[in-house]
Amino acid sequence: MSENTPTDTSSLKIYDEGLNSSNASSQMEEVVSPVKAPFAGFGILCCILSGLIFAFNAMLVKLIHSIDAVQLSASRCYMQFIILLPYVFYNWKVKSIDVCGAPGNLKFLLLRGLTGSSAAVFLYLSLERIPLGDSVTLTFSNVIFAGCLAYVLLGESLTILDGVMSIIAMTGIVFIAQPAFIFGGLASENTAENFLGVTFALLCGVFAGFTFLIVRKLGKETPASLNVFYYSVMGAVSTTCIIIIRRSFALPCFHELSYLLLLGISGLGAQILIVIGLQYERAATCSVLRAFQIVFVFILQTTILNDAPSTLSLIGASLIFVSIFVIALRKFYNLLNRRKQTQN
Repeated sequence: MSENTPTDTSSLKIYDEGLNSSNASSQMEEVVSPVKAPFAGFGILCCILSGLIFAFNAMLVKLIHSIDAVQLSASRCYMQFIILLPYVFYNWKVKSIDVCGAPGNLKFLLLRGLTGSSAAVFLYLSLERIPLGDSVTLTFSNVIFAGCLAYVLLGESLTILDGVMSIIAMTGIVFIAQPAFIFGGLASENTAENFLGVTFALLCGVFAGFTFLIVRKLGKETPASLNVFYYSVMGAVSTTCIIIIRRSFALPCFHELSYLLLLGISGLGAQILIVIGLQYERAATCSVLRAFQIVFVFILQTTILNDAPSTLSLIGASLIFVSIFVIALRKFYNLLNRRKQTQN
């Protein structure tokens, strides 16, 4: 979600996968990498591994209890900043890649960093309050929010299928939120915490939707390293300010330091893998494979966290998964039609 960041030649495509507008797809035709894959299915494997690692990254948040969500996000941002700084400096000195991006793009890079890091904070706040599978599934609502935002802000069209899938996804959200006035005794026991967790997960989806639009605005000429770098910088600054204002800084437990290290490394590794996958596979294909992250998180929740999901949560997750899957297939179908028309 907010979590996926593109590479130099694919900085647009990875975020475009979350957009469900046919106009957006037609305006930004995918560029297939001329580089031959090391072996058949290499791109697909990278997309699947990325989903696995992103799911693992979210699970790590559930295992860290000594520091809060804001400090968790700060830790990850600082770690990514330290890892990326030498590479960004090398590109600036050796390859003459402007640290401020293309002319006029600095403000968008800063805004992208703020919205992306905010989405991550909201995800972590959600993970503190509701089960892993529910939280991650709800963040996939960014597919719906991004399309709606593109319709309102960019004037892009929405098809009837988009509207139907949006209604199905919203129904899935209701099943996961389990409001008492609808489900009665079947609703979650801790309704206040559950409501906050659902709200934070949906806010993550909203901010991720804004991030998708901003990255599209930045275009393909913006290197992925710069995208992630500004995410790290703005995230580190904003979360540090929150920690100082709240005076909530705490030292992590010694036995959780390894989890913190894995949190930063896995987040960065998953981003790299999804970008490599997009160099060899269509964005629509990667979008379908990325949706299987929902399945992965429920497996991790059940096997590692020993937290069996409720029937209502599984129904809601299934509805959201189906809506994403159908939207991705529709984009893939439209892409094939455009290519056939071009050839004719």
